[in-house]
Amino acid sequence: MVIPKERVVPQTKDVIEKGSAPAKTAMGIANHMNKMECYACHAKWAPQCYGCHAQQDTKTTSGDWINTKVGDDPSKGGNMEAKQKTTYKWSETRSYLRWESPVLGVNQKGKVSPFIPGCQAIFTQIGPDGKATMQNKVFTTYDGLPGFAHNPIQPHTISKEARTCEDCHANRKAMGFGTGIYNSKANGVDIPFELERIVDEDGKQIQATSHYGARPFNKEELDRIMKVNVCASCHDLQKDAKIWKKVTDVTGFAKTDAKHKEILKRLFEKGAGVKSK
Repeated sequence: MVIPKERVVPQTKDVIEKGSAPAKTAMGIANHMNKMECYACHAKWAPQCYGCHAQQDTKTTSGDWINTKVGDDPSKGGNMEAKQKTTYKWSETRSYLRWESPVLGVNQKGKVSPFIPGCQAIFTQIGPDGKATMQNKVFTTYDGLPGFAHNPIQPHTISKEARTCEDCHANRKAMGFGTGIYNSKANGVDIPFELERIVDEDGKQIQATSHYGARPFNKEELDRIMKVNVCASCHDLQKDAKIWKKVTDVTGFAKTDAKHKEILKRLFEKGAGVKSK
């Protein structure tokens, strides 16, 4: 609008036809285009706040943000000193923060989307005598899950460069299995899984979601995601055109499933020292 210059906005079909090999591959896959939010790959990171430790101190009173002191100037109702001290003191901390690749799951629209924790409530109550009456309590939701939630989000961290194939298909964190770093029980939280883990290897959901219809990947989806990583170990060579040309000069291009199986059979047999019939 300011500079009278025509600007061409690349379209998806242009990327598929003329883009780089990884872009052509990723955006040429029907499920990528039909069953994923664009930002599932193009939001390379998201802020993640794990473990919301809420503490209620019943031995210490605090200002009631709803009720002001009787007879006080209503215009000063927002000031702490004008509040009735009829509530308890609350404080909140967290277990840890991350600014990295988030978990992926299926959002309420049925599309793959980034998920972040929101919220993982861990409750502690201090009694009038200063002793804990409840410590690091994790409540249970109506559907029997621990009161921890991971929810789909558009993190607004979009970049032109997308996540790599490996960052989804070979990343346990992305699939919802966690990182294996944080030990919940060692940190005083009595749950049998780490805070980043939302599903087990059988596809059973172990954290809640607050968006109706949103969920982790199921067993079939997890198997399919991990299976692609077997392909990525070879097709990562596409990033190096010279190496890939050497491969295709020998094997040709697998333009059909049957041709692909034939090439794989030939490669595996050659690696095992077996002669093809």
